[in-house]
Amino acid sequence: MAFSFDASRDQVFKAFPAIANLADKSSTGKVKLNIEAHSDEGFDAIWLRNAVMEPLSEAELLDDEWPGPTNGSTTTP
Repeated sequence: MAFSFDASRDQVFKAFPAIANLADKSSTGKVKLNIEAHSDEGFDAIWLRNAVMEPLSEAELLDDEWPGPTNGSTTTP
């Protein structure tokens, strides 16, 4: 099963119980999430690390040695 949608912050919070339900019923007990976000100004690298990457790493969702963004649109120059 696969689908995608754009979601606001509030919609993300409301969607997570449904996504967790889907993980419960999947044969592996997991779902795969692909996250995309864009900021015209870019995301501050320190904020990105502290507010996003570290919590995801602590949840064991990312490698501890995350190399950083994959393109220039995700951080400020």
